[in-house]
Amino acid sequence: MINLLPPQAKKELYWQRQLKIVVIIELLTIFCLLVLWLAFLVIKVNIVTQQEIVKTTAKSEEPKIKQIDTIKKEINTINETLEKINQLYEEQIPVSETLIKIASLLPQDAYLENFVFEEKNKQVQIVGKIRTLTSLNQFKELLKNEPSFKDVELSIGSYVPTKEIEFQAKFILKK
Repeated sequence: MINLLPPQAKKELYWQRQLKIVVIIELLTIFCLLVLWLAFLVIKVNIVTQQEIVKTTAKSEEPKIKQIDTIKKEINTINETLEKINQLYEEQIPVSETLIKIASLLPQDAYLENFVFEEKNKQVQIVGKIRTLTSLNQFKELLKNEPSFKDVELSIGSYVPTKEIEFQAKFILKK
């Protein structure tokens, strides 16, 4: 095709095309900016809505949170009480276990007549009778060798060879 337009008209056509291209690019840029602005607006509305939902949920859950805090305080109080009870229990001396130990150490030909436990100084005093001095000496050694007893003292109340021997033992319990 032969273009018979004068050079001035050709220039004018060229500038019109350029102007159209610039206008199209500007319109596309404005359209993209408008779409981007709308996307940010949607995101902002979504965030604001989520914030309102969280605020509403927090307000409705506030009594439950207070109730949970109250329960936590009660649990802490109960735990402290249980800890004190456990500490008290650990500090106690099991008198029944001590009596069982003494009974297991006691020879066959001996028996106890009296058992006294003084809690303040953790001292045990026993009174009993035994048939022979040999058994008494064995019992004394067993008491002294028992790891949970200390400061063992054993004394004889009366000794008549034909009768049973009265004895008295004192010792302190170790913790």
